[in-house]
Amino acid sequence: NDQGEALLVVTDSKNVDDTITVSAFEGTVTASYALKVSPNSFSFVSPVENNEIPLETHQEISTRLVQGNPVSGKTITFSITRGLFSNGKSFIKSVTDADGIAKATVTSTQAGGSTITADTGEESATLTVEFVATTPSWMTLNPTPATVSFDQTSRITATVRDAKNNLVKNARVIFHIDDDITGGNFQAAGTILTNSLGEASTVYRAGNQSSGKDGVIIRADIEDSEVTKTTSVTVEPKNVRIIFGTGNGMNEANSVQYRQPFAIQVSDDGVPVAGTQVSLRVTPVNYRKGRYIGVDSNQDGKLDSWRAVTSATCPAEDTDQNGVLDAAEDLNGDGRLTPPASVTVGAEAGLSPTVSNAVVTTDDNGFGYFGLYYPQNFAMWIEVEVVAQTIQAGKETTFSTRIVPLALAADLNNIDIAPPAPDGSPFGIGRSCNDTL
Repeated sequence: NDQGEALLVVTDSKNVDDTITVSAFEGTVTASYALKVSPNSFSFVSPVENNEIPLETHQEISTRLVQGNPVSGKTITFSITRGLFSNGKSFIKSVTDADGIAKATVTSTQAGGSTITADTGEESATLTVEFVATTPSWMTLNPTPATVSFDQTSRITATVRDAKNNLVKNARVIFHIDDDITGGNFQAAGTILTNSLGEASTVYRAGNQSSGKDGVIIRADIEDSEVTKTTSVTVEPKNVRIIFGTGNGMNEANSVQYRQPFAIQVSDDGVPVAGTQVSLRVTPVNYRKGRYIGVDSNQDGKLDSWRAVTSATCPAEDTDQNGVLDAAEDLNGDGRLTPPASVTVGAEAGLSPTVSNAVVTTDDNGFGYFGLYYPQNFAMWIEVEVVAQTIQAGKETTFSTRIVPLALAADLNNIDIAPPAPDGSPFGIGRSCNDTL
């Protein structure tokens, strides 16, 4: 595949050990793996991995123990990280039947990911499930940003919750423009399903005339529900404009941090606007699981550099961006917001004027400078949104972009030197967003 992986499924039919050998580059690179076939196994039978379980319903789980033949009369201890078993506790014991099957029943009143562990005393198995709220009770609807210029966009995000404040997954949200004299529209129409964070979003693009303050009214309805919510967007003519960007250069701020420089330009129809105070903020958007792998960049049959390979891309848990771990936000169960605020705004050495306390004041050319600082082991594994904002004569102007902080090429171009995150992403290497594996 495009990540340099070839995935194989091996099925044993003779109950004998074997060796798997693979080769590449016309046989110049080979690898072997000794496969030991055992008649013994212990695993979950049901439900399937990452199964969604509605809140306050009872889901049967089962494991099967085989040691040559099914093992009966064996006590299996089940435990769970979110939700409870039928005994009202986070653990329960069950005895295998004649087929080696042990069963238990789980339920939860709180939405989110959960890991179930089954233990025989000698070996264990794990299963990841997700408890989901299914009955919408209320929602919030927020535009980002709330004020846009002609032909600019605002992301409209609905967050759906149930009566107990759980985030509702798979709710079908329909967005509608109730009032808009600007001629704006949605970039994508139709029904949008909420994700594990209870969010469904669409992008509104403004038309080419002013709406007046809060003049664009946008409504979100939930299919097969009475829940509805409206919000407003202001469309104003272009005056002060902000942009910021970077080049192809970055460097090490020190032995443990990278720094990427950025320039801000503020203008009014191309004329520099001096003395403008531009505030900056950085918020997490996504994080990635995965690891670095060796690659043959020049195709000479030898591994010579490192490449980050993503196994899962997960949404940031801080859905309301308040920096607080709210109810049902801890999807991976680690007890804190993921990802942390790992990218900060700092001064850009050698360039003036530069940022101070996350604010840049432009010079006579309308220019200002700042740097993004981040720990080296977080490079490649996070995505953030950088927002610049200024207010002129009571009018808010913003510019934002999403950035994946990169690793320095020199740190990846030598296979003999470990990459910045030698053990993989700080968020894990697995394929699920509901755990920290």
